[in-house]
Amino acid sequence: FAVQELSYKRVPVGKERFRTKSLLLPLEPTVSELALRLQFCKLMLPAYIFYDGDFEVDLQSAPVPLTAVADALRLPALAKLPFSDHAWGRAPRPESEEEVHQSLANLAITVHESLFD
Repeated sequence: FAVQELSYKRVPVGKERFRTKSLLLPLEPTVSELALRLQFCKLMLPAYIFYDGDFEVDLQSAPVPLTAVADALRLPALAKLPFSDHAWGRAPRPESEEEVHQSLANLAITVHESLFD
């Protein structure tokens, strides 16, 4: 990951502690994959920010992408969510919008509870 090289070269100012967080996403997503991926990332942003450390997650080659993110962020509850692999180009588009909305709502609740409870 190129971002890591930049962080290694950075000279800290004072007590600054630089943290790098990188996700390598599957290439050439369909419009529906990209839409679901963006909604996922929007809901996950607080978890990425609150994580006090570096992480790199390769979602192109991870056997189970959601588990890879959960492991990197040390959020085991995340790995238990039923979230469509369509976001990562590994499953067909969910059959109903209700299924997508429910998955995203469960993700939002899990992230919030993991960070603030």
